[in-house]
Amino acid sequence: MKTTSKEVIALEQTYFAIQTRRQEVADYFNQLDEDNKRLVIRGDIKQWNQMLLEAAHNVGVITN
Repeated sequence: MKTTSKEVIALEQTYFAIQTRRQEVADYFNQLDEDNKRLVIRGDIKQWNQMLLEAAHNVGVITN
């Protein structure tokens, strides 16, 4: 399958949009005080643990 120049441009635009958003999130996070940073990190860990539990359940590692 041949990639067209429009597809390449679309991929580049997507890449730069993602990188811009990542920087915005990082800047926002860096402005938080230590307590709020801890809360954000705890929320992230909770979400990742829930995803891990769901994945383990889906493949039969964990059963009800």
